[in-house]
Amino acid sequence: MEKEFLDVMVPESLKQLGMGETPEDYYTLGIRFMTAGMENGDAGALRIAMYCYEVAAEKGHAGAQSGLSSGFMSGMGVEKDMERAAYWAEKAANQGDSSGMLGMGICCFHKDDYDKAEYWLKKAVATGHPDAAATLEQVIEMKRILGK
Repeated sequence: MEKEFLDVMVPESLKQLGMGETPEDYYTLGIRFMTAGMENGDAGALRIAMYCYEVAAEKGHAGAQSGLSSGFMSGMGVEKDMERAAYWAEKAANQGDSSGMLGMGICCFHKDDYDKAEYWLKKAVATGHPDAAATLEQVIEMKRILGK
């Protein structure tokens, strides 16, 4: 979908749903489209979700920044791009978002920066992120294997 179309369609959708155009509204709509896209295998819905996340992320919404990072990491709804994934994960992590911290850990792990990955994953574990401990164990094991 072209950005120009989404620039018109998404605000109209928000209006029809009785929502405003706050970052939280864009994020909430993004979650709806992400859920629908994942449940139905609808690539168009995933692209709309990522558009919504990007609008909210650019306005500083940590959850949207983390969601956008995940999309870039997986290639879900956008082209896979680990640099952009790291950019948005760091923005979210620096606001205290545990999923952003996990994302930073994963991005650093993929760059073979195990110390930085461990740092971010320990922060995510401390916040109680449910997936961070297992990922941290993988990083620690990799460091042990490599003698780092």
